[in-house]
Amino acid sequence: MRYYQTILEPSDGEGSTQFNMLMNPSTEAWAMVCIENYYDNWKKQFQWKDKNPIGKLNTGKKEAITDEAKVPFPTNKWTDSFGGQIHYCGWHINGLKAYNTYKASNKSARNTAKSAELEQQILEQLKLDNGIVGDKPKDKKQAAKDEEIQIVDTLDF
Repeated sequence: MRYYQTILEPSDGEGSTQFNMLMNPSTEAWAMVCIENYYDNWKKQFQWKDKNPIGKLNTGKKEAITDEAKVPFPTNKWTDSFGGQIHYCGWHINGLKAYNTYKASNKSARNTAKSAELEQQILEQLKLDNGIVGDKPKDKKQAAKDEEIQIVDTLDF
């Protein structure tokens, strides 16, 4: 898939339903929710690590509460690792609502010509930036075999 297909195209080869797509609207929505959920947390961790390159960041909520002077560990937007799995596997209802919103948005966006056109433009730019020529990846085994043949053919006995 890398640099050869848009997100809409890759599948497991078993059909073109959303269940066979490698990146379906549901998977895309889940990725978006996870990034949004953890983004501020990751950002704060990286900022803290830049300021304290040899320091140890307390990642446990208990440590952060009992030792505020060291580092208050940033919290996630919709999950709490100490909240248990009582309801919705630890996700706050607003995180699940965001998932449903993203999924619906992704499904409708994928049905537009503009979306397919944008993905194709991005793919072409990625190919250009990475020197990719052609529409499918090279077969590495065949390339190695061809190289061996070429080496043998150039030997002078």
